[in-house]
Amino acid sequence: MSNSQAARQIVLDGLQEQITTLVEADQIDTADLFLQEYIKLAPEVIERFALEALVRIGQDELNSAISILNKGFAIHPNSFDLLFNLGFAYQLKGDVISARNAYAQALELAKTQEEKDDLEQVLSAM
Repeated sequence: MSNSQAARQIVLDGLQEQITTLVEADQIDTADLFLQEYIKLAPEVIERFALEALVRIGQDELNSAISILNKGFAIHPNSFDLLFNLGFAYQLKGDVISARNAYAQALELAKTQEEKDDLEQVLSAM
């Protein structure tokens, strides 16, 4: 990794942390501003789609979050995180069938026992 790539990754990691913290603090508009900077720097990375969906969920724009996650999954079809988040967005929307389908697909992609256990717990609670 070159120095410029390393510096870019440090900036992206900092933005990601800021966005997450702001959403948790219910400062969605500010999180959205940081998100726009993140998207400029990394328009197609997995985290971009997950972060944008997180912000849209915070804005109560569930259909937009689902659309973003589907777009990301089309680019990254082996992303456990995007599928898990898609299941969560569908669950928040009340679409249990789509949520179960997304979680089941994520289970197939789960690599760690913790991921598998989390999904089994979510699926059994539905």
